[in-house]
Amino acid sequence: MFVKKYEIKEHQGSIFCLTKDERFLYSASADKYVTRWNPQTGKQDSFAIKCDSSVYKIIHFKKKIF
Repeated sequence: MFVKKYEIKEHQGSIFCLTKDERFLYSASADKYVTRWNPQTGKQDSFAIKCDSSVYKIIHFKKKIF
């Protein structure tokens, strides 16, 4: 069963992708931003990436590959 803990309303466009790591939740949106959230509080922190176009997918690598 799913239980709604919080709702992301801070994006100015549709959210196309969500992903997480060990500590944070990341969202990508039509507003051209990728933002980071604290899943315990539901609050956005200061991490944000402004892109040139809408973001449709986020890939999170656990290991440094480059």
